[in-house]
Amino acid sequence: MSDSNLKLLRDRIDKIDQKLQQLLNERADISIQVKAVKTDKKSKLKPGREAQILRSIVGRQSGNFPKTSLIKLWREILSASVKLQGEFKVAIQSLNDRDIGINDMVDGVRTHFGTNTSIVYLPSIAEVIRSIQLEKCTIGVLAMPTNNQNFWWIDLVEYLNTLQHSQEKIKIIAKLPIIFNPDNSTEYLIIAKCEPDSSGNDNTFLTVEARKELTSGFIQDHLNTNSLKLKIIADYNGKKKSDYFLYLLLANGFIRETDREFKDLELHSLENSLDIKILGNYAEPIELN
Repeated sequence: MSDSNLKLLRDRIDKIDQKLQQLLNERADISIQVKAVKTDKKSKLKPGREAQILRSIVGRQSGNFPKTSLIKLWREILSASVKLQGEFKVAIQSLNDRDIGINDMVDGVRTHFGTNTSIVYLPSIAEVIRSIQLEKCTIGVLAMPTNNQNFWWIDLVEYLNTLQHSQEKIKIIAKLPIIFNPDNSTEYLIIAKCEPDSSGNDNTFLTVEARKELTSGFIQDHLNTNSLKLKIIADYNGKKKSDYFLYLLLANGFIRETDREFKDLELHSLENSLDIKILGNYAEPIELN
């Protein structure tokens, strides 16, 4: 290729870069206008809408630009828009930023919310929840619960039990990473003081407080319906009471307290002396195939 042809191609790239920068600034201006229109000036997360945007981008991508890089680029754009609309801080449980045990979590936070995201390190789950309740932090990022570790969801249940019905609650609103990887065993959940929004392909976390030990068979026979399938993710009996059992359940779909299927589930729960709550929802990770 001649030097003149190479210069022409580079000039075209420069013009595209200028257009991209102009469009990004226009988008930022609109984000600021959105903030001005809102009656509530706090930063409001819409992870469901963000997941919809990313799925649409992946779905229409047919060019040579890698989908993974496209997702990362748009995550930076979306996160910048959120930060333009209000202060944004992430709380995680750690004694300090030198704790090597949280490196993967910090990397996950910065990958999803942007490289310049402000992270606050707090010594306990209770402090993470409190910082969000007092609006000192916008969100908390916590490790995915399993049946033998990451019992922070119990603190969240106890926090919810202290609230009045009308109070705005902290809930699970999203899951990281947003890109599906079958080989990835490191997953996190995001909690925030806002209502989750549906992406169209979601899951719901619920908890059940029981006076007796429950089995998967009991869940199948007494709580599952044609439209609602529950499975036990984790259980807890740490209060050392013979009549206290707490279960973390997962259901397919986006379920709210006002939905008929949840009202039916509440009725079935009461009939079996169970107390059931919704902890939140998250969008299914995006598959790039």
